[in-house]
Amino acid sequence: MTGAWLEAYHRASLASPDQHYLKISLDSASSPPLVAFVKWDFNTTAPGHRFPAWHADSDGAFCDAFFGSMDEARRQIMGTRQHYYLDTLLTHPDYQRQGAASRLIRWGCDRADQDGLPVWVDASPEGALLYQRLGFRDVSVPGITPEGAVSMLRDPVPAAAS
Repeated sequence: MTGAWLEAYHRASLASPDQHYLKISLDSASSPPLVAFVKWDFNTTAPGHRFPAWHADSDGAFCDAFFGSMDEARRQIMGTRQHYYLDTLLTHPDYQRQGAASRLIRWGCDRADQDGLPVWVDASPEGALLYQRLGFRDVSVPGITPEGAVSMLRDPVPAAAS
């Protein structure tokens, strides 16, 4: 994650009490100290732009179209229905498949279950397998969800069922 994105996330965290940033890091001075990071958005009805400016080396038109299509799929499925949104999840490659991402996902899903709300995530095809194991289902919108992405929804689990 670039310094510009980290700075943008830091500014957003100070201004947006409904956005929750969690990390799993190592207590030692080993490298890398950051194991995994997640951004949860608990207010999906508030207007506003989700992403910092694209890096100068990125294809801005492609990024706008790709991420815009994912947002359009979410709007078509969810409409104005309140839900939690798993916005960003990163795991350092040295720590993948060791449970860190699952732990960060479960934190938000537990909160959504307590509040009786569904959870939305846009996943890569590889990441979709992890989300399916955690109760998400593919709700991709043909012709809207872009190739290389999977639109996923998890309905709340009542307390008696968990």
